[in-house]
Amino acid sequence: MRRKKAARKSGPSKPLSAHEAGKVSPHGGKSPAPATKGVKYDDEGSYKPAERLTVREEEMLALVADDQPNEEIARRENIARSTVDKHIENIYRKIPVKNRASAAIWYWKRRFAEEQKRGGRQ
Repeated sequence: MRRKKAARKSGPSKPLSAHEAGKVSPHGGKSPAPATKGVKYDDEGSYKPAERLTVREEEMLALVADDQPNEEIARRENIARSTVDKHIENIYRKIPVKNRASAAIWYWKRRFAEEQKRGGRQ
């Protein structure tokens, strides 16, 4: 048995800008309502972890933010790779991030906010 092809909706004749493309759904549905909530890191309180990081987790986060791979962190700190993995897993659980890149960004934004709070660099 052959299936009938669905009729295609005619698309725009010219390419859309990124802004326009965000407003048009390729599936013909309504576009999502614009976000009214502020950006994740708009206020100082968002740099505070849900649960306080331990000193060791702070050290691990600094090394992650410095783009050190887990193997290098383990060798440098003279600990097992699985220990590094566990520290990083705990960090992800405590701060509002889901991956290594976001953790590094969170770390540097927090450092920048702390520096600004102290009055900038001297």
